[in-house]
Amino acid sequence: MFLKVKQFSVLFLIYSFLLIFSYWVYVNFFQVNVVLFSSILSVFFAVIPISIYLFIFPLDTYNIFEKILILTIFILYGYAIAISLPTVIDRSLSFYLLEKIYQRGGGIEKNAFERIFKTEYVLEHRLMDIRITEQLESGTVII
Repeated sequence: MFLKVKQFSVLFLIYSFLLIFSYWVYVNFFQVNVVLFSSILSVFFAVIPISIYLFIFPLDTYNIFEKILILTIFILYGYAIAISLPTVIDRSLSFYLLEKIYQRGGGIEKNAFERIFKTEYVLEHRLMDIRITEQLESGTVII
């Protein structure tokens, strides 16, 4: 039993590293049209080496059901990370406003927030382009 937990822990650390590395490679060397889709694709890129290790190399520690459960756990973990980190940060107006407060020396008048959102945020982050690209990539609209 202890051997299974130890091997799972090592696999989990390796998968976590592969997840971060695959996302870094994807973002730095490929075009990212939709952050969520690239994050989820990185989840599957990271699980491939773990799958090969579990199913190709002889491991008597786990039976087939346990191997499938491990992969399922890793995919769900990766999905949770993909939703929780890059996607939420990418869409976070709060992070943007904090950045603008910092850029302006630590303070912004309350009535300026609406102007900053309308004139800067929408243009800087190309919100219309990004949302249209998301819909095109997901197949919900056709131009």
